[in-house]
Amino acid sequence: MLNLALARASGKYATAYDIDLVPYEFSFETHLRLAEESKSLLMSGYRINSNIEELENIEIVWEYMKRGNIAEEDLEEGCLKSQFFDRERFGVLPFFLRKELDRIGGWDERFMGWGAEDQDIIGRYLGDSRFLLKSPDLLYLHLNHGTSEGWNEKVLTKKNVHLYETKRMK
Repeated sequence: MLNLALARASGKYATAYDIDLVPYEFSFETHLRLAEESKSLLMSGYRINSNIEELENIEIVWEYMKRGNIAEEDLEEGCLKSQFFDRERFGVLPFFLRKELDRIGGWDERFMGWGAEDQDIIGRYLGDSRFLLKSPDLLYLHLNHGTSEGWNEKVLTKKNVHLYETKRMK
């Protein structure tokens, strides 16, 4: 689906927007301005996990963010070490240059369901000439949701992680 959407995209940037992420203070506009600042940077933000499943109104996003927790991927020491030393990249809603996504062949369709597909696309996109930059000015409230059959089952995630690690070894 991501590659179908990419083939039909006409804008300068493309992102795989997760519907369960709510931007704080119109961070999409800030995200776009930051993306425009440098072609060698891939801008990403931070997720604040929430225990709510839906919003009553947009004005209370900050209240939920203050009560939430920063996503594990942004804090957990093992994840940080793999980002620092193994160059494993993870980002929230990076705004990719669409022409560069086309150049690298878009998303790898061998990934099925949840897990490692975002690290793969970010790593291939960055290569050796770009850098991932996470900005605290880009905050997204991550709404709570359960698991989805056929999407984030452990067996699929395990296959995806194996595919990602195999590709990285080449």
